[in-house]
Formats: sequence, C-alpha cells, structure tokens
Amino acid sequence: MLLGEIVAVALRALRANTLRSILTMLGIVIAVAAVIAMLALGAGARHAIQSRIAALGTTELSVHATRVVQGGVERSDTHRLRMEDVQFLRARAHLLTMVQPQQDRDLQVEYHGANAFTQITGTTPNILQVKQFRIAVGRMFSDQDDRARRRLAVLGTTVLQNLGFDQPAAA
Repeated sequence: MLLGEIVAVALRALRANTLRSILTMLGIVIAVAAVIAMLALGAGARHAIQSRIAALGTTELSVHATRVVQGGVERSDTHRLRMEDVQFLRARAHLLTMVQPQQDRDLQVEYHGANAFTQITGTTPNILQVKQFRIAVGRMFSDQDDRARRRLAVLGTTVLQNLGFDQPAAA
C-alpha cells in the first residue's frame, strides 16, 4: 500500500504544478540530449585524430636539417643533410627498414605556355613505399633512372590540372 500511496501523492503534485513539471521534464530532456551530443562529438573527434595519426605511419621517422637563427640573424654554420648521411643511415641503422631522402622546394613550372606554382620534391623511387603513395597513371622512375640521373618527373593531379590537363595522360 505504501508504494501506491506514494505514486498517488506524486501524481497529485504533478497535476497541481503542471507548468513546473513540464519545465522540469524539459530541462532533464535537454540535459540528457546535451550529454549524448557531447559524447558523440568527443567520439568523433577522437576518431578523426586517431585516423590522422594513423595516416602518418606508426614507424616513420623524419629527420630535417634546420636553419640556426640566433638573435634574429641566421648563423652560417647551418647543418645540412647530404647523400652521405643517407648512405650512413642505410649502412649503419640496422633497425630502419627504409631510408628515403627528400628535398622540397616551391617553384614555378611551365608546360606549353601554362604556368603553375607548386612544391617540387626531389627524392628516390622508394618514396612510394615509405609514404604509401600510389600512381594512378604512368610509372614511377626506377633506381636505374636515378643512378643514370635521368631528368624525369612524376606529376600530381593538382599540377596537371593547373597546367591545363583535364585528365592525367597515359604514359
């Protein structure tokens, strides 16, 4: 009987204060919805961050030469990485599976009168494996091309579009 009496008193109190009851229920619904939305946002952000970190590669280590600036003046003893450093890493760093040298520079390229300002990357053929890139059309230059110092280029789709190509041309 006690439970039935409690329910009856509660229902009478709800009927007596209808507006207060509705506002209280509305507040509870909004609070629960806000908590659910925040949890969903947090899970989405966590997933986005994890996928970006995973895209970097779990076993990639980048070494960059830097400029030394002291007191607003660039020092002349800037350390530069050379191909000898790459060979040293290949020969002595036994825990590294691949070494891929790379030098980037922003330059203007021209093809049949069309110009594009883009990033040029000087590298070796193993960039495809290290960065997990793939070529849609054509081929990557080979180690033989690299040793023969052939002047070859692999173009990205943005560069092709900027130079006036609608679709990548087959090699």
